Amino acid sequence: MKKFTLFLIAASTTLLMLTNPAFADFKLKQKVTMGTGGDGFSLERSIWVKGMRERTANRMEVEDEMMSQMMPQLTEIKQCDLRQTVKINERSKKYYLDPFYISDDKPLPPVSPSTKTETVKGGTVTWTYTLTDTGERRQMFGLTARKLIIKQLSETSKDSCSGEGKMSLVEEGWFVYLIPENAVCQIELPRGEGKPEEKCRDKFVMKGSYKYPGMMLEGKTTMTDLLRNDTMVSSIETLDLSKESLDVALFEIPKGFAEVNSEQSLMSFSMNNIAAGNIVDSSGARSSKKKAVAIDFFSGSVSKINQNSIRQYLASKISSDSIDGVIVMSQNDIASGAYGNVIGVEIKSAKESGASKIGGLFGKVTGNEDGAKVGKSEAEVVVTLYSGDGKTVIASGSAKEKADGKADDAVKAAIDRALSQITPKLK
Repeated sequence: MKKFTLFLIAASTTLLMLTNPAFADFKLKQKVTMGTGGDGFSLERSIWVKGMRERTANRMEVEDEMMSQMMPQLTEIKQCDLRQTVKINERSKKYYLDPFYISDDKPLPPVSPSTKTETVKGGTVTWTYTLTDTGERRQMFGLTARKLIIKQLSETSKDSCSGEGKMSLVEEGWFVYLIPENAVCQIELPRGEGKPEEKCRDKFVMKGSYKYPGMMLEGKTTMTDLLRNDTMVSSIETLDLSKESLDVALFEIPKGFAEVNSEQSLMSFSMNNIAAGNIVDSSGARSSKKKAVAIDFFSGSVSKINQNSIRQYLASKISSDSIDGVIVMSQNDIASGAYGNVIGVEIKSAKESGASKIGGLFGKVTGNEDGAKVGKSEAEVVVTLYSGDGKTVIASGSAKEKADGKADDAVKAAIDRALSQITPKLK
């Protein structure tokens, strides 16, 4: 999915950029929960607002101390006066400058001679926006909050910088104005991206009239990849909102930090690297010379399975002394050219017996994992090995298996069998 986790994290962080620095400074602390049940995770978000700038820091809550120390600490500073966003990795002391969207009637910025790249045109991105005010009101932190439903739809053509895509984002919750509506700068639109070594630009078509909603203090965001039928849900709870004078230095590029030329270079470490045992150093280079194989999002009948868990299972199955299985989060990751191969899985069917469904519910309620193993399940899968572009088919394997337990167990068994038909091509 295209920038799934990053877009989701940023979706409810509005552009609180002022044209008048006389307004009060604000500081918010929020809890963001992504996913549902045992498949979810939480992060703490801090937001600082001063004049024409906004700083947002997300810290993921991880129980494992070693993992927590190795994960990146990411911060964004939106500088409306300079029309750019500064994305910062606190641990590696790196930053990336992401300019605001440039309309088609303005010339593209010149490419730095040091990059030796050429700006190329991509395809078309159509962005549709609707905002509905339900009319409901409530008091939150001494402010009047409005209940809004915001729907966004992004459709990218096959020849776009990131490839064909269709994504829906729906926000429903309580919003407040921390600043007057007429004090907000122009919305920052999404921008197409190609490989890090390219400067690819898509043409954008806007439908609907954007209206600044304010800041979401409480609510839910649902993001759906409509082509893959994959959905992620996040919820926001504001724990504290206060007015306090903030240091200007919070909204500047930190001294001593080095600039990088892509978001991929900015990410010195990620959850995907941990899951696959694929450690990278502070420069962004891999710690080994293993062949990297991307595990793409599954397609087909995915609603009955825990896709994240099974993708990690698949990554561990193919990882060896010479191969790293890496779970990717977007087509941009694949387009980066960092992977020698890509593995895709189509779930043709995933069925559970009645006993298995009851057992699963019983296990969740009682905490008895064995209770979730009752009954029989059946799954049919097709595992496809692609070249590094994620499009050229190298080999394909299929299998249909039955297993004791839930649909996940049958899918894993079928993947094991189908995987044996393609792994010789990986060596």
